[in-house]
Amino acid sequence: MAWQINEESRVFAKREDVLRWANVDENAPNYLPPNVTRLKPQTGVSWETGAEWQRDSLRVQASLYRLDLTDELMYAAGMINTGGWAGTNINLDKTRHQGLTLEADQQVNDRIKVGGQYTYTDSKYRDGSFKGNEVPWVSKNTASAYIDWEIVQNLKAHFEAEFTGSRYYSSDNENSQGKLGSYTLYNAALSYEYHNLLTKLRVNNITGKRYNAFAGYDSWQGKYYYPAPEELVQLSVGYHF
Repeated sequence: MAWQINEESRVFAKREDVLRWANVDENAPNYLPPNVTRLKPQTGVSWETGAEWQRDSLRVQASLYRLDLTDELMYAAGMINTGGWAGTNINLDKTRHQGLTLEADQQVNDRIKVGGQYTYTDSKYRDGSFKGNEVPWVSKNTASAYIDWEIVQNLKAHFEAEFTGSRYYSSDNENSQGKLGSYTLYNAALSYEYHNLLTKLRVNNITGKRYNAFAGYDSWQGKYYYPAPEELVQLSVGYHF
């Protein structure tokens, strides 16, 4: 549902039902918790409301959201599965994810566009033995900013910064192990299109920031980490028929 207040402003609200069935590999017998033969489907309700304002090439939007989930699906890397090794897919107790999102973008001129987004997320258990605790591996604060630049016709550059705030280790449902620190990544891309041929070069983490793509905790091995690549270079070539 949306209401156009005037040429520059509108408000909106929407409600969605959420349903996600576990994938075939998530229900693989050796990757389930003991005494579980099949994961329950993830269900929930999503609400969002907000406002958008636009004048010429400047657009600003703010929105509030709430997502209530039952049997949220998650991979617990440190939990022992039926095969006897670590790593299992589980259903969480009832959770609530709510917060706000602020975003803006502007076409500065014919060749340059800038934009950014900030999200605050409050994720907590609504039921079970961890009721009131934060859902692990969810950052309260995330943000990003970008610049798109058309250097010459058909040659474009993209620069972005991505901030991920501190968060509890995955599977630390008791919130007892402290938080993994925040980090900021800088990425860049260059693309060129010639007739139907498109080539793109992308470099993630151009500063070589050392950070962990994933980190978790379990009672038998403590904290564990999966470091991310310090730099990642991707080259792609496509052709449109």
